Amino acid sequence: AHSRGAALRASVAATAALGLLGCLLMLAVGSTAMRITFGPSYASLGSVAWIFALQGTALALTQLMIVADIARARRGVLALVLIAAAAETVAVLVIAPHSISGLITVAAITAVALGAVSVWRTLTTRS
Repeated sequence: AHSRGAALRASVAATAALGLLGCLLMLAVGSTAMRITFGPSYASLGSVAWIFALQGTALALTQLMIVADIARARRGVLALVLIAAAAETVAVLVIAPHSISGLITVAAITAVALGAVSVWRTLTTRS
């Protein structure tokens, strides 16, 4: 059990570190990356590319916590995902962002909150 906990903490640290690297990379070369990956009409999204990377990192951490829950025969993170999906839907309907950057900001805030809560819950709960 001790080595499983250490492996999970190492996995969280590695995922977070790679995500931070991705966010920093997108801050530095987001427009170029968006243009090369999706074409010239997407280069204008380069300024928010780091938010996509942040959201992806948070969702990767959440996925890791779901796998940890499955390994422990628990379902708690799944309930958190459903709550986050409902909260994000309500936020989008209430705020009604009129731009892709507004929409991804709402999605990223939800994903970061979900990732933080799921990591905290999984790493502090014994089973």
